[in-house]
Amino acid sequence: MCITEPLKWKLRANTCVAYSFGINNDISFDLSADALGCTVHAFDHTIDALPNTTDKTAKHNIKFHKLGLGWSTETHNQLKSLAQIMHENKDETIDYVKMDIEEHEWGVLSELLQQNESESALSKIDQLCLEIHFTTNEHTHTVEPSEIATLQALARRFDLYYRDENF
Repeated sequence: MCITEPLKWKLRANTCVAYSFGINNDISFDLSADALGCTVHAFDHTIDALPNTTDKTAKHNIKFHKLGLGWSTETHNQLKSLAQIMHENKDETIDYVKMDIEEHEWGVLSELLQQNESESALSKIDQLCLEIHFTTNEHTHTVEPSEIATLQALARRFDLYYRDENF
């Protein structure tokens, strides 16, 4: 999380909102954002509850939702679009979104990027953290062109602060 001037003001005013999609057994991001003073909405439809923690520094303003992030054309009843989730939580903007949704990021990002900028939930996010799962062609060992195009489109909206290869 980059502590920018606008985020500093939100932290001081206790109005910081973070969404964390894809938790499994790792709530380190959620605890860090909580310790900073953010309200954290933690989403994962594959687990029943947040893992137990003994972290004494956290304020534990973490709200667990047994729900996953999807796109509007998906029919899975445990997945909702970002716009639907924001509407249900009454969040007009999100200060930080962490997304680690195991290859489903491509459908979600594609839909967000295709929406009109003023209507897209993507335009209501200040910072976006992604764990990307590339699809590689078996024969050429190259990344799918649509995934490169998606990242290029994101680069026009967000600045890259950090990248790390995770094999």
